[in-house]
Amino acid sequence: MVPLQEARILSGTPLVIRLGDLMAARYHWEWTTGPPVRVQDSKAHSDWRKMVFTWRRPLNYLRVEIASAIAVKTPPLTRASTLQGYANWFASIGAPVETALRRARLPVSFRERPHAWVSYRQVRAFVGDMALREGICDRGMPIVEMSQVFNQGLIAPVLAMPDLHSAIHKLINVCKIQNTGVQFWLEQAGDTARICLQLPLPTTFPGHTISELRTLHLIFQLLRIFAGPVFKPSRVLLTTTRRGLTFDSSDVFGDLPTYTDQGLSALEFPRELLSAKAASTGAPHNALLLQTPATEPFAPHSATDFLTKLLEPYLAEGYPDIQLAVSLMGCSVRTLQRRLDQEGQTYSRVVDGIRQNAAISMLKVGGADLGQMASILGYSEQSAFTRAFRRWTGVTPGRYRDDNAA
Repeated sequence: MVPLQEARILSGTPLVIRLGDLMAARYHWEWTTGPPVRVQDSKAHSDWRKMVFTWRRPLNYLRVEIASAIAVKTPPLTRASTLQGYANWFASIGAPVETALRRARLPVSFRERPHAWVSYRQVRAFVGDMALREGICDRGMPIVEMSQVFNQGLIAPVLAMPDLHSAIHKLINVCKIQNTGVQFWLEQAGDTARICLQLPLPTTFPGHTISELRTLHLIFQLLRIFAGPVFKPSRVLLTTTRRGLTFDSSDVFGDLPTYTDQGLSALEFPRELLSAKAASTGAPHNALLLQTPATEPFAPHSATDFLTKLLEPYLAEGYPDIQLAVSLMGCSVRTLQRRLDQEGQTYSRVVDGIRQNAAISMLKVGGADLGQMASILGYSEQSAFTRAFRRWTGVTPGRYRDDNAA
């Protein structure tokens, strides 16, 4: 989030700002300030959209924050490591994971790219589908460790914080690197503090209960690192309905007071614990942090950006057709084609660019022969890959690799 403006705004005074994502801005303004607004959408200018906000009653000094401008509204994404935690558990009970991944239109080879982005909606669909088919309510709740979801480069800075309060704020930033839609924040009132969670899809969407409980349990693990192994939160708040909680929540939180049908997801605990120090010295985590390259959040500014990140894990399964792309973006073929046309692109050129960038990266790194590379990039024959690479660069893949090795 970045501050845009701080000013005294009077009733009826229009405030004009430029941003790319109307929905994100409208939600955050209303959540931050409370008063309703009237939003007038005027003519688009280049990649930006000029919005006029008119306040209906006087406000005091107001600090406005919105997300970095995005020209195209994109669905929520998560790292492949998030999917891996679920897939590993379902595989451990003998469930047909690969078949379920294909039903949900998720990349079967996601384990080879744990840092790749995948559709959060598809992950939730996969979880809901497997929960129904495998009878999760009879088997119990799948629990995973933080290390199975977050890569060590992300979790190390959290564990290296001097106290729980700092660790929570670091976790909020880490969450932005792990997901584009899941939100965490800290609330404090009196003697009570709580870490709050908001998942991006409705509670009625498949897989909500498992996703909510699993994510809260990851936060629970973080609290115990600082507050001690016997720590228990005061309360657990769930947005899941009582009817939607189809299995025993004690599998996750034991005998903790758990309340369903709440307006938000949260773990409540004594406020004094915010100053608690980590049980470990933190030295190993600091050492690991120095060895691991930083990872930045993903903020797509166009449909091309979005597809470039999301389609690469699918290349090994063949050419990613446009029907796959629109299912990931949640729009029609015509809408996607119109967006790409506005960006001076076509779908085939986007896929061609993804293959080209992936091929060049693999040739620079080395370690795979040209036949393997052709397969990874979705080509049925090495000769087809060689022809495509010559078209991109003017030289064969072998020549390019030799030139860069020299």
